[in-house]
Amino acid sequence: MLVSCGGKLLFLWEGYMKHNPSNRKKIWCAEIRLKTDDEGEVWGNVEWIDVVQSVPTQCELLHCLVVSL
Repeated sequence: MLVSCGGKLLFLWEGYMKHNPSNRKKIWCAEIRLKTDDEGEVWGNVEWIDVVQSVPTQCELLHCLVVSL
């Protein structure tokens, strides 16, 4: 799932572990800064990546909203 946030992209995805005794999955997030070079090509740099939440395996990532203060 991709979300635009303040000129950056947030990429969210669900990750599973092979050995999962707690029966949970992790929600990961990567923050990507986009830039355009002189020829108009778009490049992205990953600035941050980490687990943002651990949820039961039956949960699904359906929608994402960006909230700013």
